[in-house]
Amino acid sequence: MQASKSPGETVSTSKDAVSVETLLGLNAGKADMRDLYRAGELKREFGVTHCTLRDYERKGFVSPVRQGIRRLYSRFDRRRLRLAILSQTFGFTMLEAAQIIDVYGGIRNIGTTVGVSE
Repeated sequence: MQASKSPGETVSTSKDAVSVETLLGLNAGKADMRDLYRAGELKREFGVTHCTLRDYERKGFVSPVRQGIRRLYSRFDRRRLRLAILSQTFGFTMLEAAQIIDVYGGIRNIGTTVGVSE
């Protein structure tokens, strides 16, 4: 992780690094108002791979609907994904990330879904 005090601070050094501003939703615009997002849009926005996005789906963090072969994610899925990535960026475990999302009002009982107990 890069250490920087600039507003565009990034969370990793990879070429696909996503800014802290993006994870916090500080640069949100009209995109936040949409109801559905394609997987590719979320992968680019948050700098995650297809496998990572599917892993979050398997663990219950997001629940896309299917339209043909496409997965479509709701704005609530997008919000939960943002919180999960942000939580892990700050060093929280998957269970802790799930608990943060529960407190925020996202997913109920996700701790059992991620297969980790306290």
